[in-house]
Amino acid sequence: MNPHPMPPPTRLLLRGGRVLTMDDRLGDLDPGDVLIENGAIAAVGPRLDAGGAEVIDATGMIVTPGFVDTHRHVWQTQLRTVAADWSLFDYFARMRSIYGSFYEAEDAYLGNHVGALEALSAGITTLVDHCHIINSPAHADQAIAGLRDAGVRGVFCYGFYPNPSQHPFAMTLDPGWRRDDARRVGREHFADANALLRMGVAPSEVEAMPLETIRSEMELARDLGALRISCHVAMGTYDRGRRVVGQLASDGLLGPDVLLVHGSSLTDDELDAVARAGAGIAATPETELQMGMGHPVTARAMARGVPMSLGIDSSTFLPA
Repeated sequence: MNPHPMPPPTRLLLRGGRVLTMDDRLGDLDPGDVLIENGAIAAVGPRLDAGGAEVIDATGMIVTPGFVDTHRHVWQTQLRTVAADWSLFDYFARMRSIYGSFYEAEDAYLGNHVGALEALSAGITTLVDHCHIINSPAHADQAIAGLRDAGVRGVFCYGFYPNPSQHPFAMTLDPGWRRDDARRVGREHFADANALLRMGVAPSEVEAMPLETIRSEMELARDLGALRISCHVAMGTYDRGRRVVGQLASDGLLGPDVLLVHGSSLTDDELDAVARAGAGIAATPETELQMGMGHPVTARAMARGVPMSLGIDSSTFLPA
């Protein structure tokens, strides 16, 4: 390894690609150029004059903003393909109740670090990490470090889900310790509101917990200034029929900071409530179709004005 690597260029020009700007004012440019100065986009347009810039010939390539993955359990990266033929029941019984219980802090670091690098390599520059591997405070610290060391932009959603008691950390710590630890994590790791990595919260499974528990966890998330509150909801044939999203809406708990995940069995009335509250939905079609959660809600939700996004969910279901 070179102990004195060359610093990145201060000016970089991507020349002659098909630029998908995602900006209605600029439209798509074919060909077009993108000028980057000091790590930030300085100009987008045809035939830019950029004297002194390092030029990359993008002819025949597509230049686009980085993708955003709004739902991934990044800690599971090193378990790729183990769940390729699992149902959602299998996933809860094996991944959440066995594998997750025996993860140590360094395992959380490895999964999050390699997973973030994998995302960046695939063009995903921002991700929402729904991190329910918080078996101890050290797990939280190491999961955050894994993302931060990779340099990815994202939201680390601190998971309140308690892994089963066969794990020694779960047996020796009071069940309520995660709330205090979430406050510590906010103070120690997320004081800078302009950092690449921001704090979020992943409440306990809202379909399985009493509404009062979910209410208190969401209120804590807002006290912590969580950028997003990530909740698994309405998972098709596994939906318990509680219409939890409707209850959250009735209690005024939905808002633009809420990210509902899956939602295949959401009713039209619930989708309307989500739209009114300005909340969003993250669909993960690959896992929803494989695991029996039902047809992705994407088209129905968009037709009712709900902000939609896509997520990978877990590499445990995906091919190498």
